[in-house]
This record gives sequence, C-alpha cells and structure tokens, in this order.
Amino acid sequence: MVIFLSAKGLTTGDVQAHIAEVKGHDGMAEWHNRPLDSSIPCSSSTPST
Repeated sequence: MVIFLSAKGLTTGDVQAHIAEVKGHDGMAEWHNRPLDSSIPCSSSTPST
C-alpha cells in the first residue's frame, strides 16, 4: 500500500496520515513506544584465519 500511495505522488507525511486514518490511530507512536530487547544478537561474516 505504501508503494502504491507513493507512486500516486503522496508525500511520506500524506502516506503516514492515510495509514493512521485507515488504522484509526497513529501506528508510529506505538512503534516508538514498543519494548526493546536488552541486547541484539550480532554475527560477523568475516572468516577467521
């Protein structure tokens, strides 16, 4: 849906406002306030020698 709205010429703010209207709330606030993991696993693709 985001790609479709962007292709129609809507700005990112317009897209965000449309999604908030469709969902009935501002999803970004929920995303910003979500609980975070205390650590993030990391892996390296560099081979050890």
